[in-house]
Amino acid sequence: MKADFSILCDFVAAHGNESPDALLLGRSKWPDIDIDAAVNTLRGRERLHRKVPDWAGNQSLVFPTDLCTQQCSSAETAGFKVALAKSILKGKSAGEARLADLTGGLGVDAFAFASNFGKVLYNEADERLAAAAQWNFSHLGAGNITISNRFVESGNLQEILGGFKPDILFLDPARRAVDGRKVFMLEDCSPDILSIKDELLSLSQAVMVKLSPMADISRVVGQLGDCVSLVCTVACGGECKELLLVLEAGHSGPASLCIYEDGTVIRRPSCKDGGDIKLFSTPAEFESSCGALIFEPGKALLKSGLFNAPCSEGYVKLAGSTHLYICRGSSGLPGKYFRIKEIRPMSSKGLKAISKTGISAEVSTHNLPIKAEDLKKRLRASSSPSEHIFACKVEFVSAPSGNYLIFASREA
Repeated sequence: MKADFSILCDFVAAHGNESPDALLLGRSKWPDIDIDAAVNTLRGRERLHRKVPDWAGNQSLVFPTDLCTQQCSSAETAGFKVALAKSILKGKSAGEARLADLTGGLGVDAFAFASNFGKVLYNEADERLAAAAQWNFSHLGAGNITISNRFVESGNLQEILGGFKPDILFLDPARRAVDGRKVFMLEDCSPDILSIKDELLSLSQAVMVKLSPMADISRVVGQLGDCVSLVCTVACGGECKELLLVLEAGHSGPASLCIYEDGTVIRRPSCKDGGDIKLFSTPAEFESSCGALIFEPGKALLKSGLFNAPCSEGYVKLAGSTHLYICRGSSGLPGKYFRIKEIRPMSSKGLKAISKTGISAEVSTHNLPIKAEDLKKRLRASSSPSEHIFACKVEFVSAPSGNYLIFASREA
């Protein structure tokens, strides 16, 4: 297999400037080359330039399937998982600890763990990926990773581990059905964490599970029960990428929450309690907010479901289902901040007047029965990277709710 990968790398180096489609069409010219793997390697390198640049620039690495580079962790999210794993270690330093990645995939997470932990076991059911991982790890200088090629199922976890005694187990269940559909419920993923949960917890003090960002937090925590000690929502680049759960045997009580977005980490004692909502008392109080900031939460905070959490930082929420907040100064919550220039009640007459001004701004709608693109057309607004119009419903403590337009400029 190593010799095959060596030939594959030589072929990719010689044909790297050619069109992948042309290589696929001309596969008969190279009967001894796995053209699909060569094309997947070329496309994978391009894809990894943004996600894992160190891997993309290493010409000795191979990526035999297209899906492996599509679904792999980024360097940033892998780094967060390392920090999270270190934080849940008990009684050992990372350099002494052992971690087993039971669903290794391309190996980005396993390599990040190996760069920080004493020993790592990488297991992957797909023989092609396991062989590629062994090749890639050797060319990345990771000498502390043991390779296993077994399918994870109830009753065989101890066989996969052999004599390897992990302090932490990590799993990223496959989120593809047999027919190729994307799935995100625990019972539809492979392996089924629900069926092997007790076995996992009998083999390690802690289990980290990566789930789809589409998974329902309340549902999965309810399914897994009291062993869930921590829930993490992970976002970067304006997109929620992962949901991570930490399971610990003997844990009881509510799970705590960790929110990660673009380097900012926020911890909360519970993943269920978002605190009390804080609203403006009257329209006059709200309309006096010119010069203040409007806060649009990041994707990780929104995924957490703690929509009232910013109110505990002194922010005022615009409405129960309008997830926008007004604050006098940023407290560092992850998201976007805009400086409010003007606030107007939203009316047909007002929209018509704005449409005649030739305004330049991005437009978003919040808790209103109109789509942003439709409102933008109605306003005849051209795009602007720095200006924004928020159309939203605002609720008040001592007055009926109203619909408003908030004109704001993006803060650096």
